[in-house]
Amino acid sequence: MSKFGGMVCPACGAELKLQIWYDGCDWDSTAGEGSRFDYSVNLECTCCPRTYPIGRVRREQDFCENADGTGIYRRLSKM
Repeated sequence: MSKFGGMVCPACGAELKLQIWYDGCDWDSTAGEGSRFDYSVNLECTCCPRTYPIGRVRREQDFCENADGTGIYRRLSKM
């Protein structure tokens, strides 16, 4: 994570942006063909051409980003 709380590209250190786009390839989902998971969700680097796939959603409007100022999440260490 960057010092500002956002995720960065492990290859070049630039900021990653969330991208959701329709590709119609529901067969790429674990639910399989006919599942209507037609939208791809990726993190894309703002500097280099790398793309990191996250998953798929059925409709673009099913996903919503957090509001600004929501806070920084930290992974809890095991006790």
